[in-house]
Amino acid sequence: MRKVDLVSDFRLFAEDTQEGVVYSIHEVMYVNGNPVDFVFLPFSLISTDEEDLIAEIQLVLEGMQLPVLSIKNFPNEY
Repeated sequence: MRKVDLVSDFRLFAEDTQEGVVYSIHEVMYVNGNPVDFVFLPFSLISTDEEDLIAEIQLVLEGMQLPVLSIKNFPNEY
């Protein structure tokens, strides 16, 4: 039986609109390192614990170091 590695992270997405390019952060799911899906609603930074919120901010910042993804043409880069 083949092991499936399912992980997620946060990525920066871009979308062309009539007003220009709109950027947002979304959670992306990966299977065996390949992006397979993302949460369409942008990520919102809310927490009842300061340390948890800081950890989430750090994960978002790590995702900002990766190529920007396209909402319209996911999983392609923008």
